[in-house]
Amino acid sequence: MAVGNTCHSVFLMLLSVANVSSYLQFVVPGVTQADSSSVYDFEGTYYCWPNRTVDGNFNQNIRNCLHTATTDVTEAWLRIDLQRMRSVKSVKFWYRNDRGDSATNTIRLKRYSIRGSNTTAQSSITHVCYTDTGATTLPTIIEVECKLTARYIWFYQSQAPNKEVPMLEICEVQVFGCNEGFYGENCSKSCTHCKNSAVCDIDTGQCDELGCARPENQAPNCTGCKPGFYGESCSKTCDHCRNSETCDKDTGQCDSLGCSLPGFQPPACNECFPGFHGPDCRSHCSPFCRTYYCDRVTGACLHYCQNGHLGPYCNYTCPGGLYGQYCSKSCGNCLQNTTCNHGNGTCLDGCDAGYKGKYCTTPCSNGEYGGNCIHKCSENCGNGEVCDKVHGHCASCEPGFQGLQCDEKCKNRSFGEGCSKHCGGCLHGRACHHITGRCDLGCDPGWQKTDECNITCENGTFGKDCVHKCEGHCLNDEPCNNTDGTCSKCSSGWAGEFCNITERLLKEEMKQSVGVIVGPLLGVLVILTCVTFAIFIVRKKHKSKTTSEKVDDMNIYDLPNKGDKDYDYVNTLPSRDQST
Repeated sequence: MAVGNTCHSVFLMLLSVANVSSYLQFVVPGVTQADSSSVYDFEGTYYCWPNRTVDGNFNQNIRNCLHTATTDVTEAWLRIDLQRMRSVKSVKFWYRNDRGDSATNTIRLKRYSIRGSNTTAQSSITHVCYTDTGATTLPTIIEVECKLTARYIWFYQSQAPNKEVPMLEICEVQVFGCNEGFYGENCSKSCTHCKNSAVCDIDTGQCDELGCARPENQAPNCTGCKPGFYGESCSKTCDHCRNSETCDKDTGQCDSLGCSLPGFQPPACNECFPGFHGPDCRSHCSPFCRTYYCDRVTGACLHYCQNGHLGPYCNYTCPGGLYGQYCSKSCGNCLQNTTCNHGNGTCLDGCDAGYKGKYCTTPCSNGEYGGNCIHKCSENCGNGEVCDKVHGHCASCEPGFQGLQCDEKCKNRSFGEGCSKHCGGCLHGRACHHITGRCDLGCDPGWQKTDECNITCENGTFGKDCVHKCEGHCLNDEPCNNTDGTCSKCSSGWAGEFCNITERLLKEEMKQSVGVIVGPLLGVLVILTCVTFAIFIVRKKHKSKTTSEKVDDMNIYDLPNKGDKDYDYVNTLPSRDQST
C-alpha cells in the first residue's frame, strides 16, 4: 500500500512538472503572505503559523508546516495572497508525511477543496476549482488543476474523520498560471478578444460567461463569428442573405437560399449582377462601361470606358476630331473635315482628296488622286510624271494635250507640245492630228501635198496639191492666187479672172453675147402680147352673157319708171319662152 502511494506521488510530481513548466509560479518566499483559521498550540509554542506554507521550505515534518487548531472549530482554511488578480492554471502543495504511512498522513485531508476569491472575505468566494471525493488515499504531494481568475487561493476543509475537528496540515504551496489577461504556452497570448480583456481560459483562451469583446464574435473562443456575422473581424452582417443568420464566416457567401434582395448576385450577394447598380441593384450601368461593371452605389464605371467615351459614367463621347481609348487618338483626313467614328476612328463618309483607307491616313499611291484615291492620273502627264494626289493636276503635258489634268486634246487647230503649233491647210479647214500635226484627209487647195500641209504652193502653181500652173498675165508679173489661180489685177492688154484673155477677143465675145441675149428677149415679148390680147377677148364675151341672164330674171315692177321709152325697152327684151 505504501509503495503504491509512493509511486502515485512520484507520478503526480512528474506530471505536475511537465504540465506547469511553461507557466509562471506566483508564490515568492518572503513576499507572498498567507493566513489561516486558528492554529494548533504545540506545547505552548507557536510553531504552525500559516506563512510556513510560503517560505520555500519543502520539508514535510509537522514542525515545518501549518497545523490548524484541533479543538473547538467546525472548519479549517488556508488563504494564499497572490498580490493581484491572477489567471491560475494549477495549485501544488506538500502535505505532512511524518505520521507513519500514507493513509495516516493524509487521512485528515480527505474531502478538502480549493477555492478562489477576489477579497479576503470568505463570503466573496465565487469559484471552487477542486473538491476531493474522499474515495482514495491521497498522496502527500499533490497538484490539481485549478482554472480560475482570482487574487486569493483558499484551501478549505469542513470534514473530519474519527470524530476529530476539521484541520489542515500543509507544509508548502505553489500556484501556477499567467498574469491576468494572458493565456497559452509561456503565457504569450492575450485575452483581449474577451469582453473584459482579462479573463479567459488559460489553456484555450475561451472567454468566460461575459462573452466576447466584440458581440459579433462566436463565444467562447471568440475566434470566429457568431451566426449572422462574417469577415476577419466579424464586423459584417449576413443581412444580404435570405436567411440572415446563415452565411460563410469568412467570405459572407450565402447558402442555397440565395440573396435577401433581387438584383444581387449570389453567393456573396454583396455585388449587383453585371450591368446593374443602386441600393436595390435595379439601375442599369452605362452601356459604355468597358466591362459593363459599375460601382454598386454610384454607378460609376469600374474599369474605364469603351473606346470613344469619357467621364466617370462614360456618358460623354470624344470631342470632334478625336477617338479611341481615353479619346487619345486624332481622326484621319475624313471627307470635308467631318469627324471620324469616336470609337474606332473610321471615316464614315470617306476620305478627303489625296487619302484612302478606312481611317483615311494612307496617302494615295502614285498614279491615284482624289477622295478615297478612286481616280487615276491622266496618262498624258509630261515626262512620265504622275499627277498630284489631291486634284490630279499634272506639272506638264505630253505633246498634243492641254488642261490641268492633261485630259484635253489641243484645240483651235493647234498641236504639239503645249499646243503651241498651228495646223497647216488641212482639207476643208479640218483640224490636224493633235500630236503630230498631220492632215489625215489631205490638203486644201493652195498647199503642197505634205503630211502637215504646211507649205503653200510655189510661185506659178495653185489648186489642189498645187498641180495647176498659173497661165495668166497678172499685173507686174505677180503670182496668181495659190488656191484658185486668179489674179488680183491683169497686165495691160489682158482681162478675165485669170488674165488669160486679150481685150480685143473679150470685146468680140461681148458683142456675140448681146445678140444671143436680145433675139430671144424680143420673141418672148411678142408671145406675151398675143397672150394678153386673147385673154381680154375671152373675158369680154363672158361678161355680156352674164348681163342678159340677169335682165331676164327681173320682175317688171322692179324696173325703173322710164315712160314709153322704158316700156319699149322692155318689149325689146327676149321672152322666157324664147330662151327656152
